[in-house]
Amino acid sequence: MPWRWSPETEAGTEEGTETKAGTETEAGTAPQAEAGTVDAEGFGPDGDEPVGGFVPIELAQTGPRSFTLRADLVHELRPGSTGVGPDPLSALGPGPATGPATSPTTDPAAQPAVVVVPTGFTTDLASVPFPLWALIGPFGRHTRAAILHDYGCSLLEPPLRTPVRYRERAAVDLRFRVALLDSDVPRLRAWLMWGAVSVGRVVVHGSAVRVAALALQLVVGLGLLGLAVAAPLPVPWRLGALLAPLVLSALWGREWPVPMIAHYAGALVLPALVVNVVTAGVLTVLGLGWRGRATDIVPTGVGDG
Repeated sequence: MPWRWSPETEAGTEEGTETKAGTETEAGTAPQAEAGTVDAEGFGPDGDEPVGGFVPIELAQTGPRSFTLRADLVHELRPGSTGVGPDPLSALGPGPATGPATSPTTDPAAQPAVVVVPTGFTTDLASVPFPLWALIGPFGRHTRAAILHDYGCSLLEPPLRTPVRYRERAAVDLRFRVALLDSDVPRLRAWLMWGAVSVGRVVVHGSAVRVAALALQLVVGLGLLGLAVAAPLPVPWRLGALLAPLVLSALWGREWPVPMIAHYAGALVLPALVVNVVTAGVLTVLGLGWRGRATDIVPTGVGDG
C-alpha cells in the first residue's frame, strides 16, 4: 500500500475524536483509513479528495531508505505566503522539472511557479544522519520540500565544481527553503535545514579553495565557541569568542548565513550528536550478543497446575 503524508498529519484531529472504528464528527463516524495509509485531517474518508489545500504524497518503500513516488508530486508556490519572489527552481531552465515558471520581471502572484516531480522518482526523503533523527526526522512536515530538493539535485548530475553549477544548486537550495516555509515548517527549523543543504552545496559543487576555507573556518569557529562556553575567560574575551564566528561569516559576502548557521547550529547539535552516536554504539554492541530465536522464549505460567 502507498504511504501518504501531508503537513496536517502532525497537527492531529482538531474537529473530531479518534476512535477504534474511525473518527467521530458531528455528521457521524467516518470509516478508518485502510491499513498502511496515513491520511491527514482535511481529506475525505477515501483520502483522495483534498479539502485543506494539500494533496497527499503517495510513496512506496523500495529499500531501507528509498521511497518511490506512485503519483506525480505537484507543488505550487503559494504567492505571498513567504515573502519570496519568483521560483528559484526556474533557474534550471525549461524542462520536465518545472511548469509555468516565473522570471525576475514577472509578478509571481500573476504567474505562480509549479514544480512537478514525476511518478517513479526515487528519494530518501530528508537526508538526515541517523544519530540526528531525534532532532529532525527523515519525514514530517518537511517531506514535500525534501522530495523537491532531491529532484532538483538529480537534475544537476554530474555534480560539477563550476560556478554555473554552484549557482544552479544555490537556486535549488533556496527553493527548498521556500517549500519548507510553504509546508508550515517553523521558520527557525527551515533556516537550519537550508543551512545544512547549503553546506552540502559547498562540499559538492564548491571549489577546493572554498571547501578548505569552510572547513578551516568551522574548526576555528567551533573551537572559539567551545572556549566561550567551557573556558574560564573574562567576560570581554568570552563575548568576543561568541561573536567571532559571526565576524568570520561576514567574509563570505552574500553567503554569510551559511557559515553562520553552520557555526552556531553545529555548536548546539554536536553534543546531541555525540550522545546519540555513543548510545547507538552501545545498543549495537549489546545487540550483537542477542542471537536468540523467538522460540527460545518460553512463556511462564502456561499450563501450570
